[in-house]
Amino acid sequence: MLLLFFGLPSYACDPVFMPISELYEKADAVFVAKVIESSWTRLPDGTISSRYVSGVRVAIERSFRGVQDKEIQFPSVGDCTYVLLEGERYLIHAYRNNGKLETGQAWRPLLIAEATEALKYIDSVLNNRPMGMLLIPTASNLIVRLEGSGTRLEARVTPGNNEIAVPLGDYTVWLEREGKIVSETKKVTVSAKKTVSERF
Repeated sequence: MLLLFFGLPSYACDPVFMPISELYEKADAVFVAKVIESSWTRLPDGTISSRYVSGVRVAIERSFRGVQDKEIQFPSVGDCTYVLLEGERYLIHAYRNNGKLETGQAWRPLLIAEATEALKYIDSVLNNRPMGMLLIPTASNLIVRLEGSGTRLEARVTPGNNEIAVPLGDYTVWLEREGKIVSETKKVTVSAKKTVSERF
């Protein structure tokens, strides 16, 4: 996995950021699930409403490893609780605590609409065709371009953390805004299940 850091957001609970490759290696269970009961719900105007429930129940839709149950329940409150919205689908990395699966901010549950690249990475590992990941945390809307190893890639990045699954190989990487290069051009090597840090 390749990481290029441009600044990270901060939270009240501020765990060490783990990229997708590290999450996948460390998690006891990895799965896609729909939240069927939660303290939090997104309202039509986009705001989040909350109410008390004893836990967050999710229905397992696809298990990559570590879980056979059709439903599991997470605690609804903790020091690093992640807001899992009722009715939404997530890619979840979870760990075992006293035999029960838990997740939280450090484990970065991803809304399924934002998990395309992470799922691509996981599928590549499961199919013995591991890819690397390009991680760009940024505060700007930019275009990232990669060229090399017979491949050309382009992706839009938005404020926040953006991860892009990349085939293994040597690349030239740069950032653009409105067709103009706004970063140095870097030579990077993307390796299977590896993290490479590069600062522009």
